[in-house]
Amino acid sequence: MISGEIGDIRSIRGTYTYNAAADTTNIRFRSEWGGGSLYDIGCYPLSAARLLYGTEPEAVTVHAIFSPEHDNVDMMASGLVEFPGGLSLIFDCGMWAYNRQLLEITGTEGRIEVPMPFNAREEDADFVVHIGGAERLVKAAGANPYVRQVDDFAAAVFGAKPLFEPEDAVRNMSLVEACLLSAKERMRISLL
Repeated sequence: MISGEIGDIRSIRGTYTYNAAADTTNIRFRSEWGGGSLYDIGCYPLSAARLLYGTEPEAVTVHAIFSPEHDNVDMMASGLVEFPGGLSLIFDCGMWAYNRQLLEITGTEGRIEVPMPFNAREEDADFVVHIGGAERLVKAAGANPYVRQVDDFAAAVFGAKPLFEPEDAVRNMSLVEACLLSAKERMRISLL
């Protein structure tokens, strides 16, 4: 059991990158269609932090690399998302870097390191808990996230309560858009 084992959460760090830059015709590089790393994969650590903290952020400061050869979308972005009580998410995302994923949740008594947090399958859903200088591998049952999404949608069509209400997606997109604005304007954006 790990519930509460790392104490109170103090910070979260999230990373999601892959390299698809060679294919300049990729749909993810179409500005008018919402292309870019923040929309494509930056949304994952942003959503994870909102879920884990159980609250909405107060401000964002993001830096990004925009590529003219990729329709000026953000190919790489890194940022700080400020949550109430001094809590934060430090993240980076990119479609122009080596493939990697990580979610690290640091608490007052330890930390959890999830090496494949955003699209883990059955074979790679395990994570590591670090407490008092020791580490423990926790075996976790993975699942195909796309099948789970379709199953949840189908259940909602037939009247079941969805895992996430539609407003959650709206709030996450507002956060993604604030991150993109921060990167374009090169300034801290308050969300209050």
